[in-house]
Parts: sequence; C-alpha cells; structure tokens
Amino acid sequence: MFADSHPKSTDAAPPDVAGSVARALKLLAEEGDATFSAVTPQASVMATDLRKPICCQDYALPNGTISYDVSYPALKYGNHSCDAPPALLDATLASIEATSNFSFSIFTGDVVDADVWNNSQTSVTDDLHHFYADYPGQLLSSLGNHDTSPVNSFPRRSTTTNSSQWVYDLAATDWAETSARNQSGCYSYVPAGTNLRVISINTQLWYGGNFWLYDQTAIESDPDGILAWMTAELWKAENAGQRAWISELILRDSEFEIGYSNNDNKNAQTANLISHVQGGLTPRDSNPSYRVYDVDPDTYEIMDATEYIANMTDPHYQEGPEFKPLYSFRDSYGYMVDPPLGSNESLSPAFFHRLTEAFNESDSNFQSFYQRIHAYYFAGYNASDNATYSVAVCDESCKTGWLCSLRAMRSEDNCDTVTPGISFRKRDEIPGAGRQQTDLEGRRTRLPRARKCDGLSIRDVMEELGTRISQGDSDYLDRVVTRIKRRRRM
Repeated sequence: MFADSHPKSTDAAPPDVAGSVARALKLLAEEGDATFSAVTPQASVMATDLRKPICCQDYALPNGTISYDVSYPALKYGNHSCDAPPALLDATLASIEATSNFSFSIFTGDVVDADVWNNSQTSVTDDLHHFYADYPGQLLSSLGNHDTSPVNSFPRRSTTTNSSQWVYDLAATDWAETSARNQSGCYSYVPAGTNLRVISINTQLWYGGNFWLYDQTAIESDPDGILAWMTAELWKAENAGQRAWISELILRDSEFEIGYSNNDNKNAQTANLISHVQGGLTPRDSNPSYRVYDVDPDTYEIMDATEYIANMTDPHYQEGPEFKPLYSFRDSYGYMVDPPLGSNESLSPAFFHRLTEAFNESDSNFQSFYQRIHAYYFAGYNASDNATYSVAVCDESCKTGWLCSLRAMRSEDNCDTVTPGISFRKRDEIPGAGRQQTDLEGRRTRLPRARKCDGLSIRDVMEELGTRISQGDSDYLDRVVTRIKRRRRM
C-alpha cells in the first residue's frame, strides 16, 4: 500500500516466553452521565422507562410538569437504560486501585454520555478533563465517537468547513506523555519503564456514523494518512527493538478476532495477529466491566486476561457495586485446545486459532463460549417491563457465522449475508445482544447493539422507511413525522 522508504528488517524469531508477569488494565466506553441523579421513587423525575434515546434524565416540562411514568426510577449505581452515574464511576475507579498494581492502563474512548443533544464543545472538554484527571495511574487512550461535539463529527483534513482539531489538541494535553502524534487524533506512547510502543489509532475516520465521511464522493482508503503514520510508528518500534500494541475503539460483539498472514489459508501457522475485544464500564450495554492483562515483561505477550464484572442482578448491587473476577482466558479456554495450553505458553494468535478449531470440533466448548458472552453480559438484565432476556442456543448456522467472525479481523473476510434492499448496517444483527427500546411508532422492540448507539437516529428512520416501503406501507413516513412533532411538544 505504501512506498517503502525504510531499510529492510530481518524477520525475528518469536521470543521465548519467560520472566515475571507485569499487569496492564483495559477499559472501554466509560460514558459517564454527569446529569444523572438518584432520588427516591416518591420524588423522582428521573425514570428508567422512557420513550427517549437515553433515560435517567430529567425530561420534565419547563413548568415542572412530569409527562411520563416514573414507576421505574433511576437508582444510585445505574440502570441498563442509562449511562454510568458518577457513583458507579467512583466505585469502578476504587475497584481498579484496589485490584493490583498496574504498569499502565489502556482506555479505548467514549467518555462523553449519550444525551448527545445536550453536549457542546465546553461540556465535552469538561468531561474529558475530569475523567483523565481523576484516573489513577498512567492512562493511554484512544478517541471514541462520543468524544467530540457534535457527536460523530470527525472531519478529514480535506474538509475545509469544519475541524475537530480542538479535541485532538485537548487529548494531547490531558493524556499521558506521547512520543509521537499526527494531526488527526492518533498518538504513540512508550509507557514508562517498558520497551513497548502503544499506538492509538483514531478509527472514527472509518466509522459509518461519522457524517463527514459523506461530504465528498471520492473514497479515501487512508484518510489523513493515518495508516502511513501507523506504519512509520511500527518501523520505529522495530528499529528500536520494541514490541508494539495497537489500541482503538471499534464496535465488535466477540471477545477476540484473529488476523492472518494468508487469508486464503487460515491456520495456526498463518495466524499472526490477535485483537482483544471487551465490554465497557457503562451499564447501558451490559454489566459494567474491565479487563486485567498479565503480560510477559520481556516479550509483552499476553499470558492471561481476566474479566472483572459488577453483577447488576446482585440484590446488594445498589448498596455498592462489587467488581469480581468472572473468568480468565487461560483457565476457561486453555484446556480446550489439544494439547492444552502450557504454563509458559502465551495467549498467542496461534492459540486463538486452535481455540476456534476446538469450538468447531466440540459443540459443548463452543456453547460454553457463546453462553459466557450472551448469558453473562446480559444475564438477568431486566428491561423496564421486567422482561428477562433469555439466551437461545446457538445452532449450527449461528455457530458457523461466529467462527467465521472470530477469524475475520479483516472485515471483508466476515461471513455476513448481504440482504437485498436499503440497509445502513455493515453487520447483521445478533439476536439477544441488545436491550429493549421504544421504536418510532411506540412499539417495544429489542434493539441490537449495532443500532442502539446514540438512540434513534436518521439511520434508524431511513432503514425502517426502506423496509416499510418495500412492504407497501407508503404512509409510514407521515406517521413518523407526526410522532416526532408530538414529542417536541412534550
């Protein structure tokens, strides 16, 4: 893709895994809601059951009249219909401090909450300043699609009418000292006391919700030269004898994805990249969580990864969330491969490919993986109408799709089926992986993760409009417009 102006480097043999273990911590999607307040049911105007894009907000009319039901009031430590309240963020940071000593932490973005219509450059600046000032220890970060104003606004440098340079400069000021940066929200770190280069990529310039991607007809395969910059940073790492990790925010629904040197021949020998994917701190998606990595301090290979979760179905959760280890990759998956993962072996790309082979050969192994993702992250999640999600067994067709996805770090290799008609999604919906929300006509629907970010949007309207027109419902748009006008008068 790029002209090679760098000296050729001799391929190094994979290092032996040895030495003591260091620790790193990874967080995703904090989305703290500073306007959230928890009050008693008798006095509450903060409801969790609203026909709104995000709940736990005061939607009372200017005269104080409450025009909605508050049978399900917001509580101190959050609700699945809401972003993270300050009390939950404080409890999470306290748990992180008490868990262990970390060499550094990685945060992959989305500090700003989802009531995006209330946000401004000033409020986003305040949110980012406060989060990074409060975080204990060295934090290496990436930008999320919420971390600007308006939301999803990340113009390319070829766009002359607008710019998000203010948030890029803000991040460079707030974040840990960087060794390099480009002008489009990408940063490179060498954490103190390590021989590791962490390269943070601003993936929002490829995000479908970034409306500035549509201001010109030409497709930029490398917007703002980000990939060329990343390549140069990787060369710096190699020439300095460093290892490199790449950090980014991108929506995925699995725990890992594997990359290959030969995508036409995927096996343990050609597996050479692994992407670790996890849940977030916001309870709006699932149970609040973070992940702790045990890292070999010589090779920077991942030896284990342990997921910590606060179970919101715990009857004592609202007295103070308690983050507990849910599972470790080594303990939960190491025995599944043949031969089992050795005590000195890392969680390498080859191991993860062998794990997908174990999933393919043993349905019980695969169902254990599937249930862990869908049954726990959404376990006991009660929607406001007290409907509890159930987790269906993943049948053979479902399993084939998952195995394909796990082996598809390169997106064009996934097995998503293209459905004829208008579609604003790149990935198929995954049943059971969402929460309930009221649609544009007031019906309760289960909203998949791929569609619920930022609530109802033009994408939802246009997608539903295409479906309804294809079904002969030509009056649908008029009904939507009428409903939106009615909401504005609330």
